[in-house]
Amino acid sequence: MAKPNTNIPASARKPEGTPGASDILDDLKTEVSVEAAPLMTFILTHARTIMISLAVFLILVAVGGGWRWYSGKSASESHTALSRVIMSTQGEEKAKALEALAAKNSGASRLAVLLELGNTWLSLGKYDKAAEAYKSLAKIDSEGVLGSMAALNEAGALGKAGKNAEALLVLEAIEPAMPENTRGPVRNMMAEAALAVGNTKQAADIFNTLSAAASGPEAEYYRYRAQSLEATSKASPEAPKDSPAPATNN
Repeated sequence: MAKPNTNIPASARKPEGTPGASDILDDLKTEVSVEAAPLMTFILTHARTIMISLAVFLILVAVGGGWRWYSGKSASESHTALSRVIMSTQGEEKAKALEALAAKNSGASRLAVLLELGNTWLSLGKYDKAAEAYKSLAKIDSEGVLGSMAALNEAGALGKAGKNAEALLVLEAIEPAMPENTRGPVRNMMAEAALAVGNTKQAADIFNTLSAAASGPEAEYYRYRAQSLEATSKASPEAPKDSPAPATNN
């Protein structure tokens, strides 16, 4: 029977006085106070599970950091692409490039592209297309300040396109959600849109509301507009009523 090899190299031998893993655990057990003994027992019993959980946590932290880095890198690339389009193109070529860029982007980058797209179409006199771009932006950022501004721009573009009834609907939808100190311009646009579609009474009522909320020359201006419209309405002859058809003798 072969004898076990007792000639273990000195470098591989455990140095005398060097504690092993079991010795360390035993020392920990003896040095822990009675109150902390249950906790130490739990830690020693579940040491493997704790280490695995810690490793998983570190992996998740690393993945999260990697995703934030990737998202930031993607956003930076999108902003670079937008800047390149703005600086190197113009006219309808610029608008087409922005449309393509908007289709490829999402989040804040897409909002910036849509705003620039709406402004570009507006400068080209393509009011319908400008309104569409602003509408898309307002829908995405429906709760944000940028979305509210886009909705106002949409209404303005619709008005320039001669679609005052549609503009009025947009303004009526967003006016209640606007802060009170910013409703003046919205209401003024509503009054002008109502007047454009022939709704004189609605326009006069809005101008009266604006006059009550304003002061000084601004209040006087709105009061004058309201009174002028009310006077015009009273002076306008009523539409002739249908007269009964004359009787005919058979």
